[in-house]
Amino acid sequence: MVKFRLTSVLAVGLVMFLSASLAMAQNQEGQRRQRGAGGRGGFGGGTGGVLGLLSNEEVQKELALDDAGKASVKKIIDASREESRTELGAGGGFAGLRDLPEAERRAKMQELQAKGAEVQAKILAKYLPQVKEVLTPAQFERAQQISWQSRGTRALSDPELAKALDITKEQQDKIAAVGKEFDEKQRALFTPGAGGGGEGAREKREALTKERDTKVLDVLTADQKTKFATLKGKEFDVSKLRGGRPGGRPAGAAGRPATE
Repeated sequence: MVKFRLTSVLAVGLVMFLSASLAMAQNQEGQRRQRGAGGRGGFGGGTGGVLGLLSNEEVQKELALDDAGKASVKKIIDASREESRTELGAGGGFAGLRDLPEAERRAKMQELQAKGAEVQAKILAKYLPQVKEVLTPAQFERAQQISWQSRGTRALSDPELAKALDITKEQQDKIAAVGKEFDEKQRALFTPGAGGGGEGAREKREALTKERDTKVLDVLTADQKTKFATLKGKEFDVSKLRGGRPGGRPAGAAGRPATE
């Protein structure tokens, strides 16, 4: 696992900034696909997120994977992680970001975001079909449900889910606007010196997430909200999604290593 030599506050700020940037990329890509670009899944989307969850022991237990299934899944995930590291380079290119001026750091972040989206889309297109060969249709459906639950309202950027809910272009634009608003709030909160780190940081993040989710759900109709809850399936304790083992850190899409 790559570790960045940053102060704790700056590290949190950079990680949160990347998460927000990637989320915006997901929204944009989801909308592009929904307009007819085609293809299953998306970067970090409902199907894409499946690949990042399958190394988790609790997910494997939920899917009732046998030893052979676990071994096959591990082989696929290991291969996807290695290819991701090779494509993105050590640390995903983040080394030295703290030494750049603010404007250059933001520009570099955008560059890394674009490259990351491209690489992850390539990884998912290659490895998701392999996952589907290992899992039964019911297992894959359940894994997708867990992925949607783990992403909360951000799952609405997944083109398959958006299509299933009949989300209109107008609704997509409103959801994207809400996402952008709260990504900016999140980045501002965790900008070094903004007071977003340290004690109370978790509560501030949770408050922002709750506020964002409320605004996003307000965009949906009553029927869409009901169907969204149904499509996510039986509730899964997403607090158990801590990377490949209980107590670890969450893995990203396509098994992208988490950072510390």
